[in-house]
Amino acid sequence: MTGTGRGRLEGKVVLVTGAARGLGAAICRAAAQEGAHVMVTDVDVAGAEGTARQLAAEGLSARATVLDVTDQDSVDAAVRATAEWHGRIDGLVNNAGILVEADVASLTEEQWDLVMDVNLKGAWRMTKAVIPIMLERGSGSIVNMSSLGGHFARPGHVSYAVSKAGLLNLTRATAVDFGRQGIRCNAICPGSTMTDMLRQHLESTGDLAAMTEDNIGRNRVGRLGRPEEIGATAVFFLSDEVGYVNGSYLLVDGGRHATT
Repeated sequence: MTGTGRGRLEGKVVLVTGAARGLGAAICRAAAQEGAHVMVTDVDVAGAEGTARQLAAEGLSARATVLDVTDQDSVDAAVRATAEWHGRIDGLVNNAGILVEADVASLTEEQWDLVMDVNLKGAWRMTKAVIPIMLERGSGSIVNMSSLGGHFARPGHVSYAVSKAGLLNLTRATAVDFGRQGIRCNAICPGSTMTDMLRQHLESTGDLAAMTEDNIGRNRVGRLGRPEEIGATAVFFLSDEVGYVNGSYLLVDGGRHATT
């Protein structure tokens, strides 16, 4: 294994959803650098394979498989492929997510259902699928990617906000149901982090520079977050070093939540 980490996930098998790019790819890199065997999954299988190839070229352990978190057969196949790789699944990061911009009155039922199916029900499907495998070993760590938007409402983000808030209680419920059987579940709540998804969102406003400065001005660090910082947070939750952290969440937002 070639990496820059301390081996905090040495030998663990970690499945990451929505990992073709952005935060998912950064989480895969961080986990692999800490010694994990990482299954890179995404509905964009070409993108997932590209991420896995890049990691493998650096001497890290990574494979890719297609995964549509809205399809139960796809979920079962991806989980099965991951478990068969090294005979176990130690970590799951539910990162797959989408954003549909519409307010309460203009959002369609189809849009609502799609966001819930990907962001919330998709995480539940994945969690339900890996728990029996984790129970066999009596251990496992599940990390749900919520958002600062799961705590505060923003104009035009109703379905996203509700889905991310739901993830927080899915996190707590999983921890309560399975904590005494060795399975931990925690959540990460990123603030504005410069990914392709955020860039596309800011560009859609017509003034990328102005919107970027506006986002920077809302936190106390004076910059946007970096994907690798979210990756490091995921490693924190996945590692055995924090075995007493369960049913919790961490805001990674440059202090934005601390301001009025």
